[in-house]
Amino acid sequence: VFFGNGMDTTQEKSVDILDNLKRDTQPLISLPRQKDCTIFDLAYNTNELGWTDLLQGYVQAISSDTSGFWRIMARLQIMPAVLQRLFSDIAVTLDKINYISDSDLRIQAEQYRHEIRDNHKKVILVPHSQGNFYANEAYNLLASLIPISSNNIELVSVANPDSFVAGDSPYTTLYGDVILIVPGRQDPNTDITGTPCSVNGQLPGTNSFGCHDFIGSYLTGTISKPQILSQIISAIPIQSVSLSLPNTGSVVEGDVD
Repeated sequence: VFFGNGMDTTQEKSVDILDNLKRDTQPLISLPRQKDCTIFDLAYNTNELGWTDLLQGYVQAISSDTSGFWRIMARLQIMPAVLQRLFSDIAVTLDKINYISDSDLRIQAEQYRHEIRDNHKKVILVPHSQGNFYANEAYNLLASLIPISSNNIELVSVANPDSFVAGDSPYTTLYGDVILIVPGRQDPNTDITGTPCSVNGQLPGTNSFGCHDFIGSYLTGTISKPQILSQIISAIPIQSVSLSLPNTGSVVEGDVD
């Protein structure tokens, strides 16, 4: 089970999210064999495309006091409408095209290929926010290298800014999440009960950044948390599967962890 981080998420914070995800998921794994074989890992991306442009736009449109910008990014102040528009414009550039040559993407795709083909394991990706771009592109890249299906790789998407989830896998996006300002994203599909979200509708609310937080919102929601965890549990295989290798036509039989 790999967690893929979003923008503005340090590696330390990503590890914390991964630990929370592992802590909440493991007690729900009912079969001892599944529990013993399931491991959790991090698929970290360092791409911070857009933050420099966003800060520059803030200075030009609002104030030269950059500390105000970081207070907004730290969720200490409400994002003004002009900055929301800038964020939306920049979000348009944060699509899969930007990651095709990204070294982080290549590293992640190789991780997944190794687990699937060499270790005969199933890979479950839990991408959050920007991490969905990486997960979708890694899936497509893998599909060009080895046979893949829901038997050996599956996504459990959270706060998806992309227009689809690879493999037609499930996703969870809260009503009121700031991700809703991204053009072309998938529609929200999850009630905000138990979260800090302020609007149960199509548009982001006044606490849209807090609503976007993986631990503070998605893993606390009365609806969102069990939905995400149940999707992970459902993706964990209970029996071995076969992987046909394109270069030999042979079939490798192995237990999928």
